[in-house]
Amino acid sequence: MKKNFYAIFIISIVLAFYGISCAEEIQAWNIEKMIHPDLKQAFTQQNYMAITHENINEVRKNFIVAPENLPKDSEIEIYDEIISNNLRVRVYKPANVTGKLPAFLWIHGGGHILGTPEANEQLMIDIIKRVKCIIAQPDYRLAPEFPYPADLDDCMTA
Repeated sequence: MKKNFYAIFIISIVLAFYGISCAEEIQAWNIEKMIHPDLKQAFTQQNYMAITHENINEVRKNFIVAPENLPKDSEIEIYDEIISNNLRVRVYKPANVTGKLPAFLWIHGGGHILGTPEANEQLMIDIIKRVKCIIAQPDYRLAPEFPYPADLDDCMTA
């Protein structure tokens, strides 16, 4: 165990020094060179919207899924739990299954400023059908209204 630790430590030091010695060679990112030619067209056709304090609420509306549009599946039980500090956690589990099941915490994407658990509903259903597990998905607080580390605190609480 100690030998592995020392080996990893020495490799880390060597890589750190190598990184420092190569720092002068690092050029500014050229996005054109970084994208594979087959993907360039799709990448450049995307309509990216700058997110600002002024338009963030409008952008967030695009990520809200209306209840009537949520996928339904009689094999999956879906409900919300309210835990510490009014944190809503969306819970997904197989219906009519007894006994212990594996569980995991799913933290939705959105760069800490967008997203809701409901946006991933179909994915959660698909995972549970394959894995037979319980998934807890916190509706964590979003920035900029709740700056870092509020979102991570909510995920840890969940």
